Amino acid sequence: MPHIGSIAAAALGVLIAGSLTVAAPAAADVSPHCQEAGYCLFSDVHFSGIKAVIPNSTGCKAVNTVGFPAAASVARGFGDSTALRLYSDGNCTQPITYVYGDMANVNPPARSYSLMRIPI
Repeated sequence: MPHIGSIAAAALGVLIAGSLTVAAPAAADVSPHCQEAGYCLFSDVHFSGIKAVIPNSTGCKAVNTVGFPAAASVARGFGDSTALRLYSDGNCTQPITYVYGDMANVNPPARSYSLMRIPI
């Protein structure tokens, strides 16, 4: 027959182990249009046309560096370490918006973008 003290010690061990378990933070929603590491730009609205995964480097970049003149839609892929900002001009001086999720119709279309590191 088990000793009451050993049963209590085992129960206390389970309780402590359970309280030390921490749930991992939830990841941001990944778009079905961009199953990539980073953000995807599209040359046409509603995630159509040419798709480009933008390089994961900070600073201002012209959209034409990925193969088309302007992004008409954008989707978020995997990863939470950067924020994407879109601009209507080619030099990142006329902001449109920050991208928090899918944007099926960027209006006006983005001609430049910038990635910024964010704390995770």
